Amino acid sequence: MDGNDCCGLSAADSCRCHTDAALIAASVRSFVAGRVRRPEDAEDVAQDALLRLYRGAASLRDEQALQAWMYRIAESAVVDHYRRSGNRPEPVAPEELPAPAEPAEEPRAVAELAACLPPLLARIPDDYRAALELTDLGELTQQQAAEQLGISTSGMKSRVQRGRRMLRTEVGRCCRIELDAGGALTDAQLRADAC
Repeated sequence: MDGNDCCGLSAADSCRCHTDAALIAASVRSFVAGRVRRPEDAEDVAQDALLRLYRGAASLRDEQALQAWMYRIAESAVVDHYRRSGNRPEPVAPEELPAPAEPAEEPRAVAELAACLPPLLARIPDDYRAALELTDLGELTQQQAAEQLGISTSGMKSRVQRGRRMLRTEVGRCCRIELDAGGALTDAQLRADAC
């Protein structure tokens, strides 16, 4: 094969490899560039797709299916790229990171509500109070609390839900609660007449 040969045919004998390969590469690059954000990543993905096309060219049986096959391989390369990269953020140099925020002070409303919970919790029947103290106010999961008390997990879940409802009723009866549009506590005050 001399310098003018391509695929065993001379350039003059209707050899389309160079022009077809250039068109295919341009199409793949364009396709990938429209689906991958960063240009440097798009070039890597396009190269991966072109390599797959080259390696699999012998398996293509129908030349009419070349375009569909080419785009299917390019799409797979894009999907693989996103699978590999996940949703990882761009790397940031340590000096570019913002300084850690100081812990915010507990809002006054939260502190006031927390102060009135113990007497309200005392009004709830013992089984439900124990369930809330172990899970919501303690550090156990509902399953761990169930094991500790020797009851089923579903039994513990029921106690926690009923206990929360009972505590919510007591809080509503004894405290005036204000929430913002997002549901966050903005104000809490004991009602002098109710409790």
